[in-house]
Amino acid sequence: MALISTVHVEKVANAASAGGSSKHVSIADKREELAELCRRYAVARLEVFSSAARGTDFNPETSDADFLVEFSPDSDLRSFDQYLGFVEA
Repeated sequence: MALISTVHVEKVANAASAGGSSKHVSIADKREELAELCRRYAVARLEVFSSAARGTDFNPETSDADFLVEFSPDSDLRSFDQYLGFVEA
């Protein structure tokens, strides 16, 4: 089963917290929890994009964090369970 590496989650957290004063610190603060969720639901790739990744125009009052998630096809979980489990977590 392909599991996401801690290094990859670290990159997502670092990308989300880079940039100007409007950083998305909650992603960086939650890197360990994100890594655990990725392992639990066999996430092969997790990328953050849009304002959360840019950091320069992120507004915590109005912005959300957008993620691109690729699940491992080698998981013991069904695709449906991977998706819903990850979304609901």
